[in-house]
Amino acid sequence: MIQAANITQSKEEFLQLCKAIGMKPKQELKEVVWYEKIPDKAKKLNEEIVQKMFDYAKELMGHEDTDECQISMLKVLTIYYNGFVSKFDDELNIKIEKYEKVPFGEPRMLPNFCFGCYDNDSIATSFNSAIDSMGLYVDVWNYGQYVVGEMDSILTEEDYEEFNRSISTEKEVYIHSNRADEKIPVELKLVQKVWRSMCSQTGDSGGCVIGEGMRFKYGGQKYKMPPASPFQGEGSWTPHVSYITECLVALGCEGVYWDCGRLD
Repeated sequence: MIQAANITQSKEEFLQLCKAIGMKPKQELKEVVWYEKIPDKAKKLNEEIVQKMFDYAKELMGHEDTDECQISMLKVLTIYYNGFVSKFDDELNIKIEKYEKVPFGEPRMLPNFCFGCYDNDSIATSFNSAIDSMGLYVDVWNYGQYVVGEMDSILTEEDYEEFNRSISTEKEVYIHSNRADEKIPVELKLVQKVWRSMCSQTGDSGGCVIGEGMRFKYGGQKYKMPPASPFQGEGSWTPHVSYITECLVALGCEGVYWDCGRLD
């Protein structure tokens, strides 16, 4: 793997360079209260999903085939839905708190969940057996972060379109590596240039993927930044996602998350 230090010696040096070329100060964002836009039928469904998932987690913890490592992961199960976050307390009762911002990905009508800092796809996908009777399944998504998806049409396409439209306050700007666009902050172009250089040094590997990129807000505007790799293989850019994420967060970008795209 190519080390980030081969491109920029440190994050501090990177930020100094950005400031030297005119990095804009962070601006206050006017966030849409996304959970208020979730239809009532989806909110009710989410409450049922969350209860089933916690009941199933308790059931798994008591199963003889569940090892101690898996039990520790289940104990930190955290589910985000309807503007709330639910998790177990020390007595394995469900603790519910208000949580307006989603820590990963975009706001969704159906729940997002994770196991703290751990990653266990087999445990996550086993939740399918708890919720498939509801026409739902667990989608393994984005490095240890998971979402609930639909097998059947519980929520209509119109529901999703209206929800996505209602929480979007501005058009997402796509950052092209080969276009001179004065509207895109130069510091964001620099991050993309660094990423492209790292891709070039890593070389072509992995499957052919399209639609990938970092998504975030900066200065009140939504952006999508593809890696601009000269190769089609996702192995040229994926190893550097964490570093690029750190750079964007350090610049003051908000809601940064990695859209892994899809196989072509």
